[in-house]
Amino acid sequence: MQHKYICLLLLLTAFTGCKKLEQIPQSTASKQAVFGSEKGLELYVNSMYAILPGANNVHTADNVSDYAARRDAPAFLRDGAYSPSISDNTSASASTLVALGPDWNWAWNSLRNVNYFIVNNIDPAVPEDVRRHYMGVARFFRAFFYFEKVKRYGDVPWINKPLDPSDTTVFKGRDPRTLVIDSILADIDYATQNIKTLNDPSRTLITKWVAYAFKARVCLFEGTFRKYHTELAAAVTNTSPALLTQAAAAAKEVMDRSGYKLYEGAGVAASYRKVFTSTTPVTDEVMLAAVSDVALGVLHSANWYYTSATTGIRFNFIRTFINTYLNIDGTPGADAWWIEMA
Repeated sequence: MQHKYICLLLLLTAFTGCKKLEQIPQSTASKQAVFGSEKGLELYVNSMYAILPGANNVHTADNVSDYAARRDAPAFLRDGAYSPSISDNTSASASTLVALGPDWNWAWNSLRNVNYFIVNNIDPAVPEDVRRHYMGVARFFRAFFYFEKVKRYGDVPWINKPLDPSDTTVFKGRDPRTLVIDSILADIDYATQNIKTLNDPSRTLITKWVAYAFKARVCLFEGTFRKYHTELAAAVTNTSPALLTQAAAAAKEVMDRSGYKLYEGAGVAASYRKVFTSTTPVTDEVMLAAVSDVALGVLHSANWYYTSATTGIRFNFIRTFINTYLNIDGTPGADAWWIEMA
C-alpha cells in the first residue's frame, strides 16, 4: 500500500514538473502579450529610442561639418575602415569599433527591431487608432534610421521586413538613393498623419510636430542635394523643386500649428544662451532633446571629446561659421558677436 502512495506521489510530481516546464518564464513576454495590448506596444516602441543620438553622443553629430576644423580625418574615411567582416556593432570586435570612433554607424540590428514591430502590429485586440499611432512612431524611427544611412553612404539596401538568417535578402545589393528617399518620405508621411501625441513636456518623445520637423529636414537636405549635384540624371535633379516645396510645407505646419516659438523669456541678451545651458529643455523652443541628468547619472563626454589633447578631436568653429551670426543690432559681422556673448 505504501508503495502505491509513493508511485502516485512521483506521478503527480512528474505531471506538475511538466506543466511548469511548459510555462513561459516570467522574464519573457509572448508575442500576444506585446502586440495584444496598448501597454505592450508602448513598451516595445520605447526600445526604439536607442536609435536616436543619446546624451553621450549627440554632440558628435557635427564633427565632420564644413563649418568646423578638427584634429584629423575621422577613422571611417580611411582605407580599410569597412569590410564584409564588420557588419554591425555586435559582430565587430571592441577594439575595431574603438578604432573606428563615434562616427561608426554601419549597424543594422536596430532596423530588424523596428521591422519586426511593423510586421506584427496587427492584433485586433488593440483599437486601430492606437495601433496606427504606435505604427507611426515606429515608421518615424525607420525613416530616421535610413536618413542617417543615406547621408553617409548614398545608395543603401532598403529592407522593410525582419530577415531570417536563411533569407537571401541578407545579401542584396544597394537600392537607388531615390527609392530609399521615397520610402523614407512614405514612412514620415504616415507618421505625421497617425501619431496622436501633440505635446510632451519632457521633450524626449516623438510627437506629430517632431515628425513634421523631421520631414522638413529630410526634404531640404535631399532637395538641395539633387539641385546642386548636377552630375545626376535630369530625372533626379528635376525632382528638387518638389522636395523643397515639401520642406517648406512641413516647416509651415510646425510654425502655424505646433505652438513652438523662439524662446524670449530671459530677455534679449540671455535667452539664446539659456536654450543651450538650461538643465532642462526650454519647452518654448526645444522640440526634441537628449536630456542629461546628474541625479540619474546620464552624462555626456562633450568636454573630453572636444578638448582632450590626446584623444579628443579638438573641434573648433571656423570663421565662415562665426560670420553667419549677426551683431546684436542685426548687422553682419563677427567681432561684435563675441563681445555680446562674452
